[in-house]
Amino acid sequence: MVRMAVKEFFPPGFPVKVDDIEVSQGNSIPTAFLMDELQVRHAATHRFHFIMGSDLIKGLHWWDDGDRIIREMPIIIFRRKGYDNEALFAHENFPRNDPIVVDEEKSLIGVISSTEIRRRVCENHMVPYCGIAGLVTPNVIDYLSRNRLYIRPSDQIDLHTAE
Repeated sequence: MVRMAVKEFFPPGFPVKVDDIEVSQGNSIPTAFLMDELQVRHAATHRFHFIMGSDLIKGLHWWDDGDRIIREMPIIIFRRKGYDNEALFAHENFPRNDPIVVDEEKSLIGVISSTEIRRRVCENHMVPYCGIAGLVTPNVIDYLSRNRLYIRPSDQIDLHTAE
């Protein structure tokens, strides 16, 4: 699904690639481990940044190796619409490795989030995938629909709202 979305969304040659490290590991892996692995595999040819929404800042210290992510990892932060970004950027978890910050009016990525996509699919019972049209590509909508993904609430902890 991610390969499909990247292929449809970005023009040929755009510097966004998909790697199957998580798939080959057989489960979800910590972000710091993933970034370390990418660096080991591709350091000679690529630079990596972790991309996140500003809504994740408050919970970063709970992540595996969160303190190292906050201190060392190259990060691009998209300001999330509807959040008090100035307070988040003053938060003790704000990354300290000179992160790149992108204002919400400069990119729709600050509006779109995986959490929002899952919420819209789950809450729109009549036509579950209608609420994400324009937020994901048509082939991704088709894939989600065929596989009936996100139509039920997830039991996973949502770190966006954890205090």
